[in-house]
Amino acid sequence: MLPKQAIDEYKDLYEKRFGVVLSDEEASFRANKLLALYRAVLAADTKSANTSSAAGSI
Repeated sequence: MLPKQAIDEYKDLYEKRFGVVLSDEEASFRANKLLALYRAVLAADTKSANTSSAAGSI
């Protein structure tokens, strides 16, 4: 769960980019989903980098 300040920042950025004002609940949902996606991509990238570096040293 993101802190209130992070949700507010997300709401501001979303409004500036898309011109849509999100409720606190919708902003929290979307921001947390975005963070989960980022973490999944980062984890996959880190795993891939570790596999590549191990394969390169053989």
